Amino acid sequence: MLSLLFLVPTVLGTTSMNYMQSQSALVAEMSLSGRMTECLLRSYCLVGAHSTRSGDIAQGIVESVRVFSQVLNSVEHNEKLTNMRKLKASFDLGATTKNSDLCSSVFRCKLEENLELVPDHARTEMPECDNITAVCPGASISCALCGMFLPGACTTVCPIAGIFCGASGYLCLLQPPAAP
Repeated sequence: MLSLLFLVPTVLGTTSMNYMQSQSALVAEMSLSGRMTECLLRSYCLVGAHSTRSGDIAQGIVESVRVFSQVLNSVEHNEKLTNMRKLKASFDLGATTKNSDLCSSVFRCKLEENLELVPDHARTEMPECDNITAVCPGASISCALCGMFLPGACTTVCPIAGIFCGASGYLCLLQPPAAP
Protein backbone atom coordinates (compact mmCIF):
# COMPACT_ATOMS: atom_id res chain seq x y z
CA MET A 1 0.00 0.00 0.00
CA LEU A 2 2.77 2.39 0.95
CA SER A 3 4.59 1.76 -2.35
CA LEU A 4 1.46 2.76 -4.29
CA LEU A 5 1.46 6.15 -2.58
CA PHE A 6 4.92 6.82 -3.98
CA LEU A 7 3.70 6.15 -7.52
CA VAL A 8 0.85 8.69 -7.38
CA PRO A 9 3.07 11.82 -7.63
CA THR A 10 5.09 10.24 -10.43
CA VAL A 11 2.00 9.41 -12.49
CA LEU A 12 0.37 12.76 -11.76
CA GLY A 13 3.63 14.60 -12.47
CA THR A 14 4.04 12.93 -15.87
CA THR A 15 0.44 13.66 -16.81
CA SER A 16 0.77 17.25 -15.67
CA MET A 17 4.03 17.72 -17.58
CA ASN A 18 2.55 16.24 -20.76
CA TYR A 19 -0.40 18.61 -20.45
CA MET A 20 1.88 21.64 -19.92
CA GLN A 21 4.03 20.64 -22.89
CA SER A 22 0.98 20.19 -25.12
CA GLN A 23 -0.48 23.53 -24.12
CA SER A 24 2.85 25.31 -24.57
CA ALA A 25 3.25 23.78 -28.03
CA LEU A 26 -0.26 24.88 -29.04
CA VAL A 27 0.34 28.45 -27.85
CA ALA A 28 3.64 28.51 -29.75
CA GLU A 29 1.88 27.20 -32.85
CA MET A 30 -0.71 29.96 -32.62
CA SER A 31 2.06 32.53 -32.26
CA LEU A 32 3.76 31.23 -35.39
CA SER A 33 0.56 31.17 -37.44
CA GLY A 34 0.52 34.89 -38.19
CA ARG A 35 4.26 35.11 -38.79
CA MET A 36 4.95 32.33 -41.29
CA THR A 37 6.35 33.74 -44.51
CA GLU A 38 8.09 32.40 -47.57
CA CYS A 39 11.22 34.25 -46.41
CA LEU A 40 11.18 32.50 -43.04
CA LEU A 41 10.79 29.10 -44.70
CA ARG A 42 13.53 29.90 -47.22
CA SER A 43 15.86 30.92 -44.38
CA TYR A 44 15.41 27.54 -42.71
CA CYS A 45 15.91 25.76 -46.03
CA LEU A 46 19.08 27.73 -46.83
CA VAL A 47 20.66 26.98 -43.47
CA GLY A 48 19.83 23.31 -43.99
CA ALA A 49 21.43 23.40 -47.44
CA HIS A 50 24.79 24.74 -46.21
CA SER A 51 27.19 22.31 -44.59
CA THR A 52 29.21 25.15 -43.01
CA ARG A 53 27.04 26.90 -40.44
CA SER A 54 29.50 28.73 -38.27
CA GLY A 55 27.52 31.94 -37.73
CA ASP A 56 25.44 32.36 -34.58
CA ILE A 57 22.24 32.97 -36.53
CA ALA A 58 22.68 29.82 -38.59
CA GLN A 59 23.47 27.84 -35.41
CA GLY A 60 20.34 29.31 -33.81
CA ILE A 61 18.25 28.04 -36.71
CA VAL A 62 19.83 24.58 -36.45
CA GLU A 63 19.05 24.44 -32.72
CA SER A 64 15.51 25.72 -33.26
CA VAL A 65 14.93 22.81 -35.65
CA ARG A 66 16.13 20.45 -32.91
CA VAL A 67 13.63 22.04 -30.51
CA PHE A 68 10.80 21.71 -33.05
CA SER A 69 11.75 18.06 -33.65
CA GLN A 70 11.62 17.37 -29.92
CA VAL A 71 8.26 19.12 -29.63
CA LEU A 72 6.83 17.12 -32.52
CA ASN A 73 8.15 13.87 -31.04
CA SER A 74 6.90 14.64 -27.52
CA VAL A 75 3.44 16.12 -27.94
CA GLU A 76 0.36 14.02 -28.50
CA HIS A 77 -1.88 15.18 -31.35
CA ASN A 78 1.08 16.95 -32.96
CA GLU A 79 -0.79 17.06 -36.27
CA LYS A 80 -2.08 20.45 -35.10
CA LEU A 81 1.46 21.84 -35.12
CA THR A 82 1.53 22.58 -38.85
CA ASN A 83 3.78 25.64 -38.72
CA MET A 84 6.45 23.86 -36.71
CA ARG A 85 6.23 21.02 -39.22
CA LYS A 86 6.68 23.50 -42.08
CA LEU A 87 9.79 25.01 -40.52
CA LYS A 88 11.29 21.59 -39.86
CA ALA A 89 10.35 20.38 -43.36
CA SER A 90 11.91 23.42 -45.03
CA PHE A 91 15.16 22.86 -43.10
CA ASP A 92 15.05 19.15 -43.97
CA LEU A 93 14.54 19.98 -47.67
CA GLY A 94 17.74 22.01 -47.67
CA ALA A 95 19.64 19.46 -45.57
CA THR A 96 18.60 16.60 -47.83
CA THR A 97 19.23 18.27 -51.18
CA LYS A 98 22.15 20.57 -50.22
CA ASN A 99 20.80 22.83 -52.98
CA SER A 100 20.32 26.48 -52.02
CA ASP A 101 18.97 27.29 -55.49
CA LEU A 102 16.15 24.82 -54.87
CA CYS A 103 15.35 26.62 -51.60
CA SER A 104 15.01 29.90 -53.49
CA SER A 105 12.86 28.26 -56.15
CA VAL A 106 10.48 26.61 -53.70
CA PHE A 107 10.25 29.52 -51.27
CA ARG A 108 9.93 32.78 -53.18
CA CYS A 109 11.43 35.69 -51.28
CA LYS A 110 12.89 38.99 -52.47
CA LEU A 111 15.22 39.37 -49.48
CA GLU A 112 18.95 38.70 -49.62
CA GLU A 113 20.03 35.11 -49.12
CA ASN A 114 23.05 35.59 -46.87
CA LEU A 115 22.05 34.28 -43.45
CA GLU A 116 25.21 34.80 -41.52
CA LEU A 117 26.61 31.44 -42.53
CA VAL A 118 30.03 32.82 -41.66
CA PRO A 119 31.40 33.54 -38.16
CA ASP A 120 29.85 36.52 -36.41
CA HIS A 121 33.10 38.46 -36.27
CA ALA A 122 32.68 38.91 -40.04
CA ARG A 123 29.48 40.94 -39.53
CA THR A 124 30.25 44.60 -40.18
CA GLU A 125 26.81 46.21 -40.16
CA MET A 126 23.31 45.76 -38.84
CA PRO A 127 21.15 43.44 -40.96
CA GLU A 128 18.31 44.84 -43.02
CA CYS A 129 15.12 45.06 -40.97
CA ASP A 130 13.24 42.86 -43.44
CA ASN A 131 15.84 40.14 -42.95
CA ILE A 132 15.09 40.01 -39.24
CA THR A 133 11.58 38.73 -39.94
CA ALA A 134 13.13 35.99 -42.06
CA VAL A 135 14.71 34.44 -38.94
CA CYS A 136 13.22 35.74 -35.72
CA PRO A 137 9.78 34.10 -35.49
CA GLY A 138 11.34 30.63 -35.48
CA ALA A 139 14.13 31.60 -33.09
CA SER A 140 11.76 33.34 -30.68
CA ILE A 141 9.28 30.47 -30.54
CA SER A 142 12.01 27.86 -30.10
CA CYS A 143 13.49 29.93 -27.26
CA ALA A 144 10.09 29.96 -25.58
CA LEU A 145 9.85 26.16 -25.91
CA CYS A 146 13.41 24.98 -25.35
CA GLY A 147 13.33 25.05 -21.55
CA MET A 148 10.44 22.62 -21.49
CA PHE A 149 11.48 20.36 -24.36
CA LEU A 150 15.24 20.62 -24.97
CA PRO A 151 16.98 22.77 -22.33
CA GLY A 152 20.46 22.41 -23.85
CA ALA A 153 19.33 24.23 -26.98
CA CYS A 154 18.43 27.35 -24.99
CA THR A 155 22.07 28.45 -24.80
CA THR A 156 22.20 28.80 -28.58
CA VAL A 157 18.65 29.81 -29.50
CA CYS A 158 17.79 32.31 -26.77
CA PRO A 159 20.72 34.70 -27.33
CA ILE A 160 19.71 34.92 -31.00
CA ALA A 161 16.10 35.54 -30.03
CA GLY A 162 16.97 38.05 -27.33
CA ILE A 163 19.96 39.90 -28.68
CA PHE A 164 19.72 39.66 -32.45
CA CYS A 165 15.94 39.66 -32.74
CA GLY A 166 15.16 41.82 -29.73
CA ALA A 167 17.79 44.51 -30.15
CA SER A 168 17.53 44.61 -33.93
CA GLY A 169 13.76 44.75 -33.70
CA TYR A 170 13.93 47.82 -31.47
CA LEU A 171 16.49 49.50 -33.73
CA CYS A 172 14.26 48.84 -36.73
CA LEU A 173 11.37 50.56 -34.96
CA LEU A 174 13.57 53.64 -34.55
CA GLN A 175 14.55 53.85 -38.21
CA PRO A 176 12.65 56.27 -40.40
CA PRO A 177 10.37 54.64 -42.97
CA ALA A 178 11.94 53.96 -46.34
CA ALA A 179 11.21 56.45 -49.10
CA PRO A 180 8.68 55.20 -51.68
